[in-house]
Amino acid sequence: MKQWLQMAAFALISMGFSMVESQAQIGPPPMITAQPSGITVQLLGTGTFSANSKRGTTYQWLVNGQPVPTANSIATELPDLLDLSQTVSTLVVLGVTNSGSYTLKVTNLGGSVTSSPAVLNLANVIGTVSNIVNFVASGTGKLANGAFKLTLSVPAGSNIVVQASSDLSNWKSISTNTATSSSMTYTDAAASTISCRFYRAKIQ
Repeated sequence: MKQWLQMAAFALISMGFSMVESQAQIGPPPMITAQPSGITVQLLGTGTFSANSKRGTTYQWLVNGQPVPTANSIATELPDLLDLSQTVSTLVVLGVTNSGSYTLKVTNLGGSVTSSPAVLNLANVIGTVSNIVNFVASGTGKLANGAFKLTLSVPAGSNIVVQASSDLSNWKSISTNTATSSSMTYTDAAASTISCRFYRAKIQ
């Protein structure tokens, strides 16, 4: 009986040591030691995000919660030469298609951790997309005398060319004027004698 109890105690002790050893192998989850910072890049330029972590085995950069497409980025993980227990993860992105909120997810057997978000902003986008001409529907239409009035929303100071066509293939310039404000009008008197006419406007 005494021998049996000694064997049972030995088995329990062995199991306990096995459990402790297993937990030690898994270890604690990773941690972010340096959060990424937001960046601003030109529309066709590139930008680099960087974050530091400890105890990671896999790394994944996310944009708006989704994995960053590898075709539009270059990600690297390198040891921090100042502290070999840390890893520096960098991500190079192309500004034209990848604006958004970026995070780094670091994982090991003990779990995972995600960095705070860092935003990629595009510079000079407003100036790039606002340089356009629009027809204003409320001020465009046929007048009582048969002429056709065009009202345009335009960049002030730009040179505006109005063209007309009867078949959408052959276009003729019927007006060229410099816009003194963000709105301009043109009245096509010749429209009263033409059964069908199309218009377009552009910046010269």
